[in-house]
Amino acid sequence: MIEFIIEALENSGDFLIKNFKRLSETDIEEKREFDFVSEVDYKSEEIIRQNLKNNFPEIPFVGEETFEKRKLPERFFIVDPLDGTANYIRGIPNFAISCAYVEDMEMKTGCVYLPFYRDFYWAEKGKGAYKNGTRISVSRKKNLRNALIATGFPFRNKELTEKYAGIFKELFPGIIDLRRMGSAAQDLVYVAEGIFDGFFEYKLSFWDIAAGSLIVKEAGGIVSDFEGTENYKMTGNIVASNKYIYTPLLRILKKFSLNFS
Repeated sequence: MIEFIIEALENSGDFLIKNFKRLSETDIEEKREFDFVSEVDYKSEEIIRQNLKNNFPEIPFVGEETFEKRKLPERFFIVDPLDGTANYIRGIPNFAISCAYVEDMEMKTGCVYLPFYRDFYWAEKGKGAYKNGTRISVSRKKNLRNALIATGFPFRNKELTEKYAGIFKELFPGIIDLRRMGSAAQDLVYVAEGIFDGFFEYKLSFWDIAAGSLIVKEAGGIVSDFEGTENYKMTGNIVASNKYIYTPLLRILKKFSLNFS
């Protein structure tokens, strides 16, 4: 299965690169406040849909741009055709394509592609995590003092700015630095590769994190919500890190009651 997912994401990525820095104002719309979608989001999703349909016609497809809220099927592909749209439309090369195969809300296969860098990250449950065919693992940093942490700002939920500022005030003095890439999928695979030691964000969508969270786990990391449970799949509140800094990072996040439903 993974080779067909990789092929679908590569085809979509070729399209995204071809159109990078070529969008006009008329190609972009605001689907909700501060959250944008472009014509290439829709086209990218359709490319992936058709590729997967050709090879797996019996498996339902859930895509960010065309999904109508309803009960999810027992098994399905879930796709974010352009994670980091704001970066893409501004000409910033940090964007990703994400696809996972899910059964009973358990990720079985996941792939994240960074088209600008031509980097593929993938994992199959129980078989490890890989970047361009080479096995990867999370970092071995053993304390927050030596950690580089990635995050995302609550741009869709700016009423949470004060709570996020509280996290920053508590966390930032005790780590090397924070990074904000603008793509949760990229943040997660960078945790899996050991570039980042941890990542946290909240109110993400399932398609943002399904593939990346599996890749982190298969790379030896831990993924949970801010209460230490698997509910991140539903709430979108996610923390991912290596096993050493997970507990102190989670302890800080718990203080700010970020586990919103």
